[in-house]
Amino acid sequence: MPPPRTESMSFAALRQQLVYIDNETAALNARLSVLATEREQVVAALKRVVYPIIDIPLELTAEILRHFVSAGNHDVGNRRGTHAALVAASVCGVWRSVALATPALWSTLNLHISGADDKGLQSALSRFLTRSKTHTLAVNIEDVDSQVIAIVLHMLMEHACRIGNFRMRAPLRAEPTLDVERLTHLRKFTILPARRFGLTSRFGLYETSRWSELASSRLTSLSLRAVDTAECLAALRRTSALETLELVYLTGHVPRRAKGVILPHLHTLTLAVLFPSREESMHDEVESRAYAMPLLEQLTLPSLKTLNTEGGAISENFTRLCKLVQRSQCAVAHVSLKAIVLPPP
Repeated sequence: MPPPRTESMSFAALRQQLVYIDNETAALNARLSVLATEREQVVAALKRVVYPIIDIPLELTAEILRHFVSAGNHDVGNRRGTHAALVAASVCGVWRSVALATPALWSTLNLHISGADDKGLQSALSRFLTRSKTHTLAVNIEDVDSQVIAIVLHMLMEHACRIGNFRMRAPLRAEPTLDVERLTHLRKFTILPARRFGLTSRFGLYETSRWSELASSRLTSLSLRAVDTAECLAALRRTSALETLELVYLTGHVPRRAKGVILPHLHTLTLAVLFPSREESMHDEVESRAYAMPLLEQLTLPSLKTLNTEGGAISENFTRLCKLVQRSQCAVAHVSLKAIVLPPP
């Protein structure tokens, strides 16, 4: 309602308008007083309310966050996903304080380097390495297709003594960017085919770097996937402390006059093989395909207890396994057969 035009109002009308304004002001002041009283009551009631999220003991809150982060996303510097530790730290002030005071939450790092923002990735990695303090690190490097890998490995090597689990799908160049001897707490090492794209053909050429030189005598768990048999054999000679070994789709021949390998502590062996097609059986040499594992003839595993096999079955591999058990004089207590495809009659 627009205010009246006081210029044209009479003395009596102006007096009446002033009384109206004073009455409205008094009513509003009374309403403000009531609201102020109600506000004080609500504030007092809020102070008496117990918030479960902040009333939980800090030790229990830290344990809850550990479970949340362990089951969540661990991507670092990836715009498509947020690390669970960052999510937990953004819930409230209490959770942020607990998260920043719990190094374990920041110690599992998934690095997707290809196509990543270089500076953003380096900044995020530095933040996580700092917040993890002295806690053991689990590092997984994926999709490497840029110059950033050298910088990332350099940053990680500054914390080499803390790395306990290292997994990488990346080309390892000739320079010593990854010095395994500095990984004094390394317990599990996994490397997938180190492939570099070449321009010599339409489909490109792939080559595998000599990753076997990275094998360490301290490793207790090793997983090898689509690796050349000769490289695998060379690595196993350097890993006498292995307790678990996974061999997936090995390729190539066993070198002539190759010496066998004894792994005295290995108790679990997992094999994954393919079954050859009829055409492959007719035209290819069995020993060079991923469905055959001549490497089994070179192994002696006196402590073997568990044998897991997945994939195709050929008579050569069955014979090799039987001879391995006999040669090792081991007592296999558990055998797992998964997705076994037998040859047609």
